[in-house]
Amino acid sequence: MKMIKKTILAATISMLGIGVVSCGGGNSQPTKVDYVHDGSCSLTIDYEGKDFYKDGIGQFDLWTCIDGDTAHFSPLVTSTSRAIVKSRFYGVDTPESTGRVQPYGKPASDFTKKHLKNAAENGTIVVACYSNEYKDPTAHKDGNDRYLSCIWINEERKNAPYDTLVNLNLWLVQEGYSGISSLDDMPEYKSVFLAALSQAKALKLNMHSGLPDPTFNYGDYEEAYIPDICREINKQLKDPTYDNPYDGKKVRIEGTVVGYSAGTLYMQKYDDPEFVNPETGEHGDGKYYSINIFCGMQVIPGKYRAFGAVLRLNGLCKDSDEFGFQITDVESHFPKLDDEEYLSESDVRVLVPASQNTEDPLLMPYVNYLTAAELSQIATEEDLSILNSPVSLVKTSGQKAEHESDLDPVTVKRCKPNSLNNKWTIQLYDVKFDLYVTTAFRGDPTTGANWDTDEEWKDKRMGVNLGVYTYHAFNDDDGGKTYNYQIVFSSVNNGELLWLDRPIIGE
Repeated sequence: MKMIKKTILAATISMLGIGVVSCGGGNSQPTKVDYVHDGSCSLTIDYEGKDFYKDGIGQFDLWTCIDGDTAHFSPLVTSTSRAIVKSRFYGVDTPESTGRVQPYGKPASDFTKKHLKNAAENGTIVVACYSNEYKDPTAHKDGNDRYLSCIWINEERKNAPYDTLVNLNLWLVQEGYSGISSLDDMPEYKSVFLAALSQAKALKLNMHSGLPDPTFNYGDYEEAYIPDICREINKQLKDPTYDNPYDGKKVRIEGTVVGYSAGTLYMQKYDDPEFVNPETGEHGDGKYYSINIFCGMQVIPGKYRAFGAVLRLNGLCKDSDEFGFQITDVESHFPKLDDEEYLSESDVRVLVPASQNTEDPLLMPYVNYLTAAELSQIATEEDLSILNSPVSLVKTSGQKAEHESDLDPVTVKRCKPNSLNNKWTIQLYDVKFDLYVTTAFRGDPTTGANWDTDEEWKDKRMGVNLGVYTYHAFNDDDGGKTYNYQIVFSSVNNGELLWLDRPIIGE
């Protein structure tokens, strides 16, 4: 009853306008109602001992923050699944800060990250379906297989009582970091969310302020050279305290597509010795450099991800704790129509289609033909010279595999599914790198069934004809980074041998 009264009060305040405090001389100033902490929005069911996968509520540890309204969590209590829960916060919609980058996207992401990290380190995180009842959460998913959920936190107390938790979704709205999406499935909280939004607008907080976002680059795109960007990234990987001068820059780059996997495009550029850097006067070093470009959740048209296509595109250089240094904010630049009249100078362009890239050897993809032992040594030494570049594991170093028998096989030690259970980290015997499979692998040659258990993968001998050598970063206990080097690929064929010949998603 207390919660209902306070919710009605919140809605009344919203309709009447922001309260005022009278000062001497009749002046007034707006006052701010703290709906987050005053009990207007409370959790009314206990999470203790509950399994999210059965009950729709559970206690979690933070796995990683993605942006203002998305985060991944690992369950602390479960008897059904240890899979990571990808959570999309219900009822809110913060500005974008990953595949697309919008004003106030970074401040919203920083706000969510700060409070979730505090709760993970010092307090309690509870993820719940968006209604105050126990239920199967599988019906509460969006089109990207993320659980639509409320995030409840206490930043000061471990295993805090459920009635001391506050709603992070509402907090984002109250502080002006988010608008509101559908609240129809959360009627008990609808009024207080609307009141918080009305107040944030009246107080002109953050995205409602009408002021520029100080963290957002409103400038024009600058011509940039992939080898120069990569050299700076490598300095940063070797020295995490290094301040990468490209961080936050909007750049226009040209390069050859050498891979596409899970929304990430890989582009390569030869550092031609005849090229002279206009700023330093230095000549190119005659090496190939590759960079990763996050393209967002939607699959981009095939001609832009075809192995060997030469592209020009614009994007934002961005360093993040979750994904390392990459180019992002390119999702909106891929045109949905091929008609040239729809393309502006700022849109992505195919300079040379993949089918026509056969003339200039410096524009054609350069594949590193290495033995498994050679690549293992590169990973062991953390040699960054071929990072984000295409690799093929061959028995004879430097020679292309013409047949499956030319491949240097590796043997599976174990496999680990990610949160969606259709992407796999494959650990191998005797080498210092992993394989990362981003589509279901139809391993059974007789039935065509997917391999989705550790038993099916274990001790299988695999060959890699074409993948991209890259890494995944983890935060270690000392606050630093640990790098897991891996070969990533986007499509696989049947059989025990992994034969990846110019993979294109969707084919």
